[in-house]
Amino acid sequence: MKFCALINNRLIRNKFIKKKLKVFSSNLCGWFSKKKSLTEIIEREGRDIACLTETHTKGYEKPNLEGFTSYFRNRTGDRNGGGVCLLIKKNLELETIKICEGAEGEFVCVKINNMKKPIVMVVQYGVHAREGTENMMLAMYYDQIHYIHSPLEY
Repeated sequence: MKFCALINNRLIRNKFIKKKLKVFSSNLCGWFSKKKSLTEIIEREGRDIACLTETHTKGYEKPNLEGFTSYFRNRTGDRNGGGVCLLIKKNLELETIKICEGAEGEFVCVKINNMKKPIVMVVQYGVHAREGTENMMLAMYYDQIHYIHSPLEY
């Protein structure tokens, strides 16, 4: 199966990407203070996806890395910290769709369609025991599963 897209009035055709994905995951404790070292690691290790928690970005700020597309969910309200992000390499981005983000919980889900089998990536910052209950955590997981298995086309 092939996919195509119209970019700058040019038809781009491509086949499924047939390679193993290299994924990086980190609890950053602040994107802006770690951006330089994170960039070096991702470039040196040739990572395709970065799953980041505790980005500490606010509002519409987001982690940006050259050659990657950022899918993010920042913490809302007055609490400091938090925030999650998936950085997806541009060669995968052409067929990557943001499925959902948490309304209450901090998570973001994307679906990558240009692999041999579609891949759903989820990055989540969990509920602390002192701030929530097991039922709150289960509700967040059920939300994610609902969106991932939704019959709607996204």
